[in-house]
Parts: sequence; structure tokens; C-alpha cells
Amino acid sequence: EGKMHGRGDVTVLSSARYIAENATSVSIPADGVVRAAAVLHAERRKGSFSLAGWKEHILNPKECSAATVDWIFLVDTWNFSFWSSSPPSQEFTVAFDPPPISPLTPRAALDGGEEGRTVVVRCDSRTGAVRESKTVYTGYWALCAAVNRALSEGVPITSPRYMAELTVEQVAHVFRSETDEGISLLSERVEVAREAGRVLLSRFGGSFVNCIKEAGGSAQALLKLIVTNFSSYKDEATFSGRSVVLYKRAQILIADLWACFEGEGLGYFYDIDTLTMFADYRVPQSLVYMGVLQYTPELLGLLEAGTPLLPGSPLEVEIRGCSIWAVELVLQEMRRLENNGTKSVGTSSSTDHLMEQLQDNNSTAMSNTNTNTPSNNTTTKNRLQPLNAVVIDFYLWDYAKDHTAAMAHIPIHHTRSVYY
Repeated sequence: EGKMHGRGDVTVLSSARYIAENATSVSIPADGVVRAAAVLHAERRKGSFSLAGWKEHILNPKECSAATVDWIFLVDTWNFSFWSSSPPSQEFTVAFDPPPISPLTPRAALDGGEEGRTVVVRCDSRTGAVRESKTVYTGYWALCAAVNRALSEGVPITSPRYMAELTVEQVAHVFRSETDEGISLLSERVEVAREAGRVLLSRFGGSFVNCIKEAGGSAQALLKLIVTNFSSYKDEATFSGRSVVLYKRAQILIADLWACFEGEGLGYFYDIDTLTMFADYRVPQSLVYMGVLQYTPELLGLLEAGTPLLPGSPLEVEIRGCSIWAVELVLQEMRRLENNGTKSVGTSSSTDHLMEQLQDNNSTAMSNTNTNTPSNNTTTKNRLQPLNAVVIDFYLWDYAKDHTAAMAHIPIHHTRSVYY
């Protein structure tokens, strides 16, 4: 198993396996793993797993710079709890129309739209003339829009010194909504941003860039620095008598740096393949939809009723831990397919063989992609189209956001937490 920081010998991957092996309400059907791996393998061959896709999101930064590192760090420090029980027209919504391209502002337009982004046009009822046109965002993209809006208004929101002194009023203004529903966990967002700013100033010379440099190109070293120094990233729990670690935001922070910088410079991590899927509430929905996760009728009934699951409760930990392990099993099956002809596990078999193979294959950090992938420029393609848990997670998250209607019958779990 790849070395992963945790409590003693506890790692994200070992935690996920332990949770999956002891879960009673969530299971991972072997036939679902095989089918999903085949589908994702085909999607990858179409180029759907390219790192270039990160910058194609309209609100993500387009240039690789220290300012972009600051942006990513703040966004992932606030990257939690966007689900809403309100009707779509009433949920937390941020209006933001980007100015012309700059290092931190998004492109003015992209072909097509994306879930969470809507163009609102208001016309004069008598003449039909356009009175107002604005772009609004919900969910995670509302966070990105709010940060970009603040920056465009001259608010140095990504500055550690500014973060360290943030007030509730300032953060409420940054997250002002087009609806009556505000951002969830507002006071917690103030506290985590203030702590992050103070730690950057006192421990890392006022920039997360220095934290990255201290890690020396190791994702695992950076993971350890993050969860050791920033308490809001310390995503840990106890399950069935054992300490487990999940580290969703810490891992996605590293992954966003890697994707934005396309594996180079401040985004180079020689052990990036040791990161796991990022256990949130959206990717499990994709996994259930694809048949990779299965809930008991009792758990499904709770989720359909919108019953909140407390952070660290057994059911919540089962969903998150089994999601991580399920993605690892899918990844292993995809690597088999990539290696041309390694026999897949039959649909009637258990996942034991996949688990054993996964343990073997994670004993050393693997290269970002298999060299058997056809390419006219192998080095570039391997860098931009890697095969690991990170890109599978990116794909599944986008898939869930892009297929909201098709997956509406599959409930997400409702947990209010600063960890995801």
C-alpha cells in the first residue's frame, strides 16, 4: 500500500479498506466494479480524463502563478457543505459576470454551459428590451464565483494577512446571495479562513507556495503538512473501534494544484498516484448510479427522507469509506484493461481478488499513466491523461453535476461538516 499520512500506521487507503470490510449498510458489488471500469476505460480513451479539463471550467484560474496557488488554497479551505434542502430557485446563489481574461479571472465564455451556472435575462414587459443579464451560480461554483467576484471588486480575499483578520460581516458580504438563503456554516468559514491565514503567516512565510516547496515534490509530505498544521483539514473519525482518516479537502487541495499546473512546477508530485478519491456527498451518488455502490433498503430510506447523518456517525463513515475503496477497485480494473487483456473479475465473483491485487499494486507509487496507451507524444499524453484515483474522482464529480436530472432519484447524504 502506498504510504499515506494518518494516525500512526493508519492511512486513507487502509482506512477505506477497513471500513468497506466492516460495513453493514453499504456494499461494493463486484459486477458493478467491472462494468463501471469498462465504461470509464472507454471514456478515458476518448480523452475525457485529460488534466487540461481543469482549466476549462469557466471559473477556474487559467494561469500558473503564486496568485493562483493562493486562490486554490482559499477555495479548498472553504470547499465544504454546499448541499441545500431548498428548491433550486431558492438555494444559495451568487451572481458574477467575469471581466476580461486575467491571471485570476475566468474566460468570458465557453461553448455550452455547466451545472450550477445559469444566465438570467430580464426583459422589459412592454418593449421586450433586455433590462438586465447576469450569470448566477449555485453549489461549489457559487463559492468560486464569490471569491472571483471579491477579487474583481478589489477585495484581497486570498491574501493570508487579510484572511487572518476576516470578520463575519466581511465574509457574509463575500458570500452575499441572490436569494434569501445564505451560505451554510458561515461562522465556521470565518474561523477556518482566519486560522489558515494565521498559520500561513506564522509557519509558512505568508504563502502556501512555501508549504508546497517544503514538501519537496511529494504529495504525501504535503498531505502531512496540511493536516498537521491546518485543523480544518484534519478529516478523521472512529469506525468499528478503529481510528480512520479520510482527508477529503487536504487531498483535493493537492489534486487541484496538480491539475491546474498540469503536473509541473508547483503542481509536480512524484507520488500523486498515492492519493485516493475525495470522499464527499456527490461522487457517492455517481457510484450508486453506476452500480458500484449499493445501499441497504434501510439506509436508502433514511437518505430519501432527507434524514441528516451526523459527522463521524457509522452510516456517514460507511458511505465515505466505501466510496474511496470502490474507486480504488475501479481504478485497479481500469489498469488491467489498460494493460491489454488481463482477465477481468467475473460478474459472479467477490471483490477479494481485486482487493488483493490493489494491495500488491499500491506497494510502490505507480507512474501517472500506462505507457501502453497509444500516443504520438507519449510523454505529453502521459502527463495530461494520467490514470489514477484523482482523475476518476474528477470525472465522477463532473458526471454527477452534468447528469443531475438523470440521477435525481438517487439521494445524496446530508451531513453538515467543514470536512466536505
